Amino acid sequence: MRQLQFIWGLCGLLVAGLAVPLVGWVYSHELPAVYWLLLGGVVVAGLAWRWPRPLLAVGERLGRWLAIAPWQVALLALAPALAALTHSATGDDVLAHAPRLAVACWVAAVAAVLIGSTDRTERWQLRWGGPDWVAVLILLLMALIVRVQGLELVPTTLSGDEGSAGLSAVALGTGQETNWFGTGWFSFPSLYFLVQYLGIAWWWQTIFGLRFMSAVAGACTVPLLYWLLREMYGRPTAVAGAAFLVANHFHIHFSRIGLNNIWDGFFVALVLAALWQGWQTAERRWYLLAGFALGLAQYFYVSIRVLPLLILLWAGLLWLNKQERPRLRQQFPNFVLMAYTSLVAFLPLGLYFSDKIDQFMAPMSRVSIWGEWMQWERDLTGGTTADVVLNQIKLSALGLVSEPLRHWYTPDAALLLPAAGALFVLGLLLLLWWRDARTGLLLLPLAANILLSAFSQDTPASQRYIIASVMAAAIVGVPLGYVYNLLAAEWPRWRYGWQALLVVGLIALMATDFNFYFFKVYDYYVLGGTNTEVATAMAFYLRDQDEPPAMVYFHGPPRMGYRTHSTIPYLVPTIQGTDIPEPITAPPDWVVPTPAVFLFLPERLNEYGYVFQAHPGGRYREFRNTNSQLLFAAYEVR
Repeated sequence: MRQLQFIWGLCGLLVAGLAVPLVGWVYSHELPAVYWLLLGGVVVAGLAWRWPRPLLAVGERLGRWLAIAPWQVALLALAPALAALTHSATGDDVLAHAPRLAVACWVAAVAAVLIGSTDRTERWQLRWGGPDWVAVLILLLMALIVRVQGLELVPTTLSGDEGSAGLSAVALGTGQETNWFGTGWFSFPSLYFLVQYLGIAWWWQTIFGLRFMSAVAGACTVPLLYWLLREMYGRPTAVAGAAFLVANHFHIHFSRIGLNNIWDGFFVALVLAALWQGWQTAERRWYLLAGFALGLAQYFYVSIRVLPLLILLWAGLLWLNKQERPRLRQQFPNFVLMAYTSLVAFLPLGLYFSDKIDQFMAPMSRVSIWGEWMQWERDLTGGTTADVVLNQIKLSALGLVSEPLRHWYTPDAALLLPAAGALFVLGLLLLLWWRDARTGLLLLPLAANILLSAFSQDTPASQRYIIASVMAAAIVGVPLGYVYNLLAAEWPRWRYGWQALLVVGLIALMATDFNFYFFKVYDYYVLGGTNTEVATAMAFYLRDQDEPPAMVYFHGPPRMGYRTHSTIPYLVPTIQGTDIPEPITAPPDWVVPTPAVFLFLPERLNEYGYVFQAHPGGRYREFRNTNSQLLFAAYEVR
């Protein structure tokens, strides 16, 4: 009793002690929040020391229900206080009040909830054999090669959004901004940009550095999908689904651009694989991994935000199944701890969003179909709101198999090419025929992704289908694995022949997507369109100058400006440029520092003559794309 009393008192004093340093470090508008945390810590410490029995009784009951020791209950109670201190130490601005303290508190909060939830009786053991590890290693290496090779060349342009994300990453990575638990460019959480900076820190402000972590995330999704399918349906299905994801043109594309979309696929595969393993084995560590990954995922792209509700819905479906209900009762504490772990990991960002709900809603509200867009669509089609919504859902669903994707990736094809689309439909029918717990866990994220995409503009907008692409790859693998298992069971002596047939079929399926993405798509597709192509070519031209110009004069408005695409500021951050907004009609009398460069879009090329008259003796150059279309002209004054 005395030992437990000491533990409770120590934990209460620890809460108070952690709050004390913040009093001197945070700004005045944060003092009330810290004051209440400090006061709460002192009260808990006093109660734990003076009247320990009620707290001990609650702790012991909770510990028995969760199958943990009383000291672990104390850690669980401490975790949200540490997470709240993380938000207090960061605040709401781009510069955190105490950045090191904030990171330390968040790490301590996560450690507290993980250590406090761990079942110490569990023992780690390998569940896979050598063939599984060999298959995972081969698939991972293939995925990395496909996604990293020529990363700076394909896609052929660096979009302005990628450049903006890169600049936000540089600001966080170099300490210009220090709030890791707020938001950065386009209201996306800042922690993602810090992860993106890992590639930039190694390869500098290059296209390769900007896109590298996306390639890593996309490649690592492959073994995670293998894990999920291996535990659900066995090795053949896992090989088939993961191998298809290696080559899927859609997933390759988003793995090769420097944006946060691709991370949703990584996290959905990780969360579902860990959750399913936990459900099958009743081992708590998998639930804790799923919970931490679910909380961490909220710091990346927005479509993952619906996953906690989907897991809750899946658990509800398990409850309705009388055969699964006893197991759900038995594992309910694991679900509770998974949710608690997720909440603690997400809490600093959640508190930030609670003060700035507009930041939380921004990524969704700016593409919502409700409002002016809906009115415009009703007027255009002559239909009702219900007609428009149903058509949106139809387009969103068909974006998987037949409707050409739009917006960020326009390959004039659906997410799945015809052969893969046929396998997807067969897999979908098999899942609906089986109708078990596996079906719900695979189809709920897919259905939610389709439905939410339907309520956004430009459906089917490709950038919102990352989760759908991973789930679709899993479903493509289902009929292949199912047919292989049938054949191997019926004619076991031909097992190696069936394996060879499966491999040949997968190679053909993968080759179709490889060929489509790397040898066909870029014959007509340009990431970001013509202006992005111009901005990329201009950035390359300026970057390759032997003597960087002191000033760049851009005759580009109104079509585009020097900084309207962050492509140029990201790739050549040290070169200053200014826009010439109005066409000049006479030789300019500006004082021009040398060396200087004048850049002209084709529609303003007639102004070159006036610049030449004012600054004769320079060098004139034209830059064209692979179709011989003039992108811009440059006049260099030395």
